[in-house]
Amino acid sequence: MPNTPEAVCDLSNGVWKNANIDEVPQCDLGCCLLGDQASFVTQIRCGHLASLYGLEINFRSDITNEMECIMNSNSEIKGACVFDQGATITCRMTSKTECLEMGATEGEEVGDVQFHEGYLCSAEELGALCSPSEKTTCVEGKDGVYFLDTCGNVANIYDYSKINNQNYWAYIVEEQDSCGFGNDKGNANDPNCGNCDYMLGSTCGEAKFGEVKPNAGDNICKDLSCTFDYNENGNIDPEEYYRHGETWCYVSGMNERETNEVIYADYNEEDFTTTITQGIEGTGFSASIVEGISSIEGLPNPEMYNLPGTRHYRMLCYNGEVMIEPCEDYRNQVCVQGRIDIPGAQNPELGFRTAACRINQWQDCIEQKTIEDCQDLTKRDCFWYDSEKWGLTTKGDNQLGLCVPTFAPGFNFWDDSEESEAALMCSRASDYCTITYERDINSLVGTESPQIIRGEACATTGWQASKRALATLLGDCGRTNNYLGYLGSEESWKLKQGDRGEWN
Repeated sequence: MPNTPEAVCDLSNGVWKNANIDEVPQCDLGCCLLGDQASFVTQIRCGHLASLYGLEINFRSDITNEMECIMNSNSEIKGACVFDQGATITCRMTSKTECLEMGATEGEEVGDVQFHEGYLCSAEELGALCSPSEKTTCVEGKDGVYFLDTCGNVANIYDYSKINNQNYWAYIVEEQDSCGFGNDKGNANDPNCGNCDYMLGSTCGEAKFGEVKPNAGDNICKDLSCTFDYNENGNIDPEEYYRHGETWCYVSGMNERETNEVIYADYNEEDFTTTITQGIEGTGFSASIVEGISSIEGLPNPEMYNLPGTRHYRMLCYNGEVMIEPCEDYRNQVCVQGRIDIPGAQNPELGFRTAACRINQWQDCIEQKTIEDCQDLTKRDCFWYDSEKWGLTTKGDNQLGLCVPTFAPGFNFWDDSEESEAALMCSRASDYCTITYERDINSLVGTESPQIIRGEACATTGWQASKRALATLLGDCGRTNNYLGYLGSEESWKLKQGDRGEWN
């Protein structure tokens, strides 16, 4: 390792050299050939890699650049190595180099070594004792299910339709020329074809009790995809199938399972623009941003979303299991979901879904004075709350315009001290409204009700509703259901009736 301080080297039990890297023999790079792979590394590193994979060291110091090294890795031609061992003719699937070196490494017991490029050991014309069989195996470093011949050699990819096909057992057939190549699900759970593809959601594995069984052998392309009942309707809809490696968002504590709270991010690879969408058009709340231009429509239902105890989660499909990764509690983080358009997706119209937890940017919402600043999704997660616009007041001087969080934060609402974060934030929603009545002789004798001369809007349920909604939009304030559906025990407003004054 160049440019290393001597003290650091000593702490690592290394040998420090005050020289350029090309003057230190141990740092000379060469080509490390491991099976059909190659790596341009030092000889010590090559030995470590060989021991790690249980292979013999093949270090070529005469190869002095990485490109030449990589080209040498492709020179290991595969085929059938036929040789005499005692009185029998046997065969081993190997590379040409290993086959020609076999006579020297195996001793006098091995004779008449011949390499047959592109052949399988089960080819009848080779005259070896290896024959076709119905056994299959998984091969380390490969995705597919492979046939085994009677000598234990790996043959072609498992294809039940060719189990008795002589040509299929005579010549090497590449993956791209085998059954089911390019299948959009990687031939998952296919009892007839073992051409698995890890990137498409399948890999070789032993078929367990109760699972789909192959028509031959014990191995099958295991399905790595997942199902997740997002809308909690008891059925698995097409969009609720997830590929191995896909991630998506889930929000707990929603009385009706919708997707309004999920933030979507779509990336256009052609013009390099990013579109972020919160919610879906027509569902009551939507917000979008394209290169700094934002728009927000609708009002997040405070009786359904961001309830006390609600939390965002990042869900992950991994090897057929759904794993849960919670975002930060108290809604300090929200989950962002996007998609990547790739061929062979589990659900093409959804693409390959990906999600991440990110900071909930609500802290300066209340300080914004204009709708434009409030709803700038490049800087904050807020929307403009106007009680009259949402139909929560009837008329008059009690209209309200205020910037509030799109994702209301959570608080330690049980802390009732005046200095607590909950008290300071929730106090923004506290207000009072005075109603002044005028009595006349008719109201005194009970023939008519007293007339309101000031504060008529306060007497409507709309004013109370707008204040209650504002409280829940600011955070865990006011009286509302929690995420389990239990209603808070305290009233959120009080009515104080003053002494009757003089009447005229």
